[in-house]
Amino acid sequence: MGKADIAVKNWLSDNERFADLFNGMIFGGRQVIRPEELETLDRETDIIIPDKNGKSRGIQRHRDIAKQWRQQVALAVLACEAQNDINYAMPVRNMTQDGLSYTDQIRIQWREKEKARKSGRKGNKLTGEEYLSRFGKEDKIFPVITLVFYYDVKM
Repeated sequence: MGKADIAVKNWLSDNERFADLFNGMIFGGRQVIRPEELETLDRETDIIIPDKNGKSRGIQRHRDIAKQWRQQVALAVLACEAQNDINYAMPVRNMTQDGLSYTDQIRIQWREKEKARKSGRKGNKLTGEEYLSRFGKEDKIFPVITLVFYYDVKM
């Protein structure tokens, strides 16, 4: 990670610049996302995947910048990857990171359901399908939107 990479990530971490980038790219310049609606998220996402032999392995990924867009409620997870070199596999890398973000949202909701179920709160009965998928019919997850900010400092 070079000086330019660190500088670009620091520059894009500013909520005003981050909001401007997403407003320009996603909303055609309309000021939909306001800087004060952005909260910095943990950039690390990881999961442990069990295989059919009972062994497990961990997958861990780091994002350059991740923020939660929140008004009264959480609306979306917004992420930005800064690239100064062409990476032809970047779409796959982003899909992996986005998938891990969705998995993390499901894991957090499941933990809350487990706590509620163990505490004996009513209305927490799960169907077999919900138990197996660890996701309920009424559960919601937030969209994850990732942009790649390409910059070339070799000019």
